[in-house]
Amino acid sequence: DLHSFPTRRCYDVLHRTGNLPKAVAVYQNRIDSDSLRLGLRYNLGTSLLELGSARAEEELAFGVKSNDDQVTKLALYNLGVSRLIRAVSAENVDSMRIHARASVQANRNTLRLSPDQDDAKWNLSMAQRLLDSIDAANRRAGRSEERRVGKECRSRWSPDH
Repeated sequence: DLHSFPTRRCYDVLHRTGNLPKAVAVYQNRIDSDSLRLGLRYNLGTSLLELGSARAEEELAFGVKSNDDQVTKLALYNLGVSRLIRAVSAENVDSMRIHARASVQANRNTLRLSPDQDDAKWNLSMAQRLLDSIDAANRRAGRSEERRVGKECRSRWSPDH
């Protein structure tokens, strides 16, 4: 019974002990009755992230809007983690680039709020290295993003129209 875990501490224990499916169910149940509790949305997002759910980022985005600075920092950090994971596991270079850029942005925002956050520094560095690797591979192959974008623009524009 989901109501047998009435306190936030109980939800947190479920999460910390790795009972993530039960934690997700409990968080979701609480959110259904109080969707404005952004800290609960953040906790749900964190549990979903650990389960590999695509819904995690949506819930973490609620945490970013929290009035609680700690929740905001953690939500930004976890969004950066999620996007870095998605970048590394992307099947094509364009998706990899999109997710790596989003990870860079989330980690920069985390560091603006919490400059001493070593994990965010590390993740920022990893996302930037990934982008650098993509750019280096494109240069070796004789193409650059600017050149690709320029060709797309030229192919869509004609002085005769």
